[in-house]
Amino acid sequence: MDAHLGDKPLVFSVVVPVYNSQEFVERCIDSVLSQEHEALELILVDDGSTDDSFEICSSYSATDQRVRVIKKENGGPFSARLAAYPYVTGDYVLHVDADDILAPWALAHLADAISRHPADVVFFEFSQDEDFKSAECRFPFSGSVCFGHEDRADYLNLVFSRTYCLNSMCTKAIKADLLKRVEYPANMLGMISGEDLLQSLYVLNKASNAYYLDEGLYYYSLNSSGTTLTFRFSDLNDYEVFYRNFHELLKSFCDVPGFVLTETDNDRSLIFGNFRYLQNAARQGESTFHLASGMVRDSKDLAEAMNNVSAKKRLRFDAAIILRLVLSNFNRLAYVLLATENRLHELMAR
Repeated sequence: MDAHLGDKPLVFSVVVPVYNSQEFVERCIDSVLSQEHEALELILVDDGSTDDSFEICSSYSATDQRVRVIKKENGGPFSARLAAYPYVTGDYVLHVDADDILAPWALAHLADAISRHPADVVFFEFSQDEDFKSAECRFPFSGSVCFGHEDRADYLNLVFSRTYCLNSMCTKAIKADLLKRVEYPANMLGMISGEDLLQSLYVLNKASNAYYLDEGLYYYSLNSSGTTLTFRFSDLNDYEVFYRNFHELLKSFCDVPGFVLTETDNDRSLIFGNFRYLQNAARQGESTFHLASGMVRDSKDLAEAMNNVSAKKRLRFDAAIILRLVLSNFNRLAYVLLATENRLHELMAR
């Protein structure tokens, strides 16, 4: 039996951005429609696919009234999510990537948690396997826990956590009326890298409370065509968009009791992001690396962040060396060092 919120069943709206996902989108859809908690709607947003993704999605909407399909021009996952929100009619919203799946009991367990601990946002974990026998436990909390308005710093301080626990929109159930009230800066619309963390922060800035459910309910697939494994020259701009907008968010977060992050943390994040950008570019070959190096040298945001001595002191040694070489126009040496480092990582992974 479905859990209730007040005198009616709790309804979940599940939003799935779909882009050229014909190989795996059916598995994703089936994992949602077969949930033990049946009070749900599924909103599939075809983001300009050029394969048969739209046709596959449409076949589900033709046979299941819980499914709605939206078709739009390609704009990335963030724009796809925004396209879905006007159609949301549920109480809480979940986001699922088209190559991932939910545990069969995910919505039932979330509904039970929400009925006992109503919250604006419910965090949960990724699972380490498709059988959902274990969880990654990225959040540093021992067991499920409630966060009141005065406790928000306990999770806001995790923005730059090395476990990336706040990064994904896919491990949060968000109250629908809150999600619809959030306003985002226009420069986010074209983001592909880091948009999920930045969107999460705008949501959490509006949230008054939260709940952490200590369960792995979401299986994340390392699909080779996924955005996280693809180098894009535009990633550098995305890092800078995050940097500028987090600078603005800090003004609100600094009023939260116990919040400890500062501009130094934001500067260090941007600097290290530039290093990661160069690492990924080096994996594509020397010509790509040289183009990426030129973009890094021309970055005004990076130049501003590099003026922060405290941020530079907190860099890893390899990041400091590579950035110093690139900014001094010693591209060839920087590329050789990174190519060697990447090769060593590959050998160690075998």
